[in-house]
Amino acid sequence: MWTLHDATGAAELTLATDGEHDLNEYDHWDCFLPSFASYEVDSTQDDPSSVREAFRQAHEEEIVAAALNRLESSPELVAALGPGSWARVETAFGNGKELPLYVKGVLADDPAIAEYSLERIWPEIEHQNSVYPATYRVATALATMLPLQASRPAVERRVIDFLVAVLQLAYITEARKPYEAWMTAMRPSLARFVALASGEDETLAHAGAF
Repeated sequence: MWTLHDATGAAELTLATDGEHDLNEYDHWDCFLPSFASYEVDSTQDDPSSVREAFRQAHEEEIVAAALNRLESSPELVAALGPGSWARVETAFGNGKELPLYVKGVLADDPAIAEYSLERIWPEIEHQNSVYPATYRVATALATMLPLQASRPAVERRVIDFLVAVLQLAYITEARKPYEAWMTAMRPSLARFVALASGEDETLAHAGAF
């Protein structure tokens, strides 16, 4: 258990950890300190302040992660995620067993949960211009859910932005079968994209043009 103390020595925040063995083995007790590469020449923040900031950020992420885990998956999302095991889906850094949780988070009303989820999806589905089976699986699930977000403008916009970003990946069309499955899932939303392309909001119009 990590504990952050205030200037008087009183406990301010706590953060559970089950990784003490790794901390000992890999000498990673400085995990809240900024890495050497992250130091900036003109930085005026001292290390104790950096540690406090990193601790608070980790604490906030723990709260968001707990909130994400409490969210229930709708029957529509369960269907969109498909029957196959995500643990067998290749990602940039392993398998996709955690991705259904983060897909659920992208659809959350809470923007903090959505941001947390997107930050964890992207490194798994795109790395150095490469795409993976998980790229298509996530995009297909969210494309399937997109028509159901019409009454939730913020969520709809978030999903559209994500899908457009995936469409812009350099090698996204190379795996024809999963790409075509994704495009099939996109068809019910084509009218929405056409409407966006003719709208006054330039950013949304650009998204609709894709």
